[in-house]
Amino acid sequence: MRPLQRQRRPDRRPVRLARRLAHYVTEHAVRLPAEFVSRAVRRLDDLEQAEADMAWWNRAGRRNG
Repeated sequence: MRPLQRQRRPDRRPVRLARRLAHYVTEHAVRLPAEFVSRAVRRLDDLEQAEADMAWWNRAGRRNG
């Protein structure tokens, strides 16, 4: 039996920042610059069209049985 390998924790900073931003937009009526919004929308379109890469999940599944 192989010893368990310590896995790196995912970086949670982007999630925290997004939650804070959402709070200010919804609770304090902060308006985001048009350039920010248009770039975010373009990025969402790109992400929706992207294919998922399952390689990491497959490797993790094999490692952790």
